[in-house]
Amino acid sequence: MKSFELKNDLKKKIIAVAYGDAGILDKIYVHLLARKHTNIKLELEEYKQTAQFVHSLEAECPDELLSNLKLNKYPVPKTKNSILTDFFSIIINKPAASVSITVILFITVTLSIILNRPFQKQYTETEIMQANEQARYALGLVGSIMNETKEKLEKEVIKEYVVKPISGGIEIVNRLLIKGEPK
Repeated sequence: MKSFELKNDLKKKIIAVAYGDAGILDKIYVHLLARKHTNIKLELEEYKQTAQFVHSLEAECPDELLSNLKLNKYPVPKTKNSILTDFFSIIINKPAASVSITVILFITVTLSIILNRPFQKQYTETEIMQANEQARYALGLVGSIMNETKEKLEKEVIKEYVVKPISGGIEIVNRLLIKGEPK
């Protein structure tokens, strides 16, 4: 029974190649077999001639007949298979193939992430000490600038722009209160 199925499957592939409906892998497979076996080559040529005859009939087919076929909901093939339809048919019809492709892609992405990690540099003790000294020096500079700024704010800016106007305002209020008191 298995040999009958294989022969039947091969015959279907030969017919599909002859009519131009086969996928790329089936075309390659059938052409390789046709090179090796003359009986397959003869059968392929015979089906190709039949396909040419059938295709010429489709070209000569009247439009009325085509419209009747469309009305009866019989599809009239206009296009041939493409690589994209072959790819989708593999995904839909052969879930094992799509699962294996998904697993391969997952493993590839995972390995590329693991193997392409950025290199982490190991610092020596002297480099760490030097960086520590540089950080202390930088923080010391920032601290001295902050102290100078604080002193300048306290001595010049606050006295000039905050304390003097407030003092002047308080003196005005005191004069008003003193003048307003009965003597």
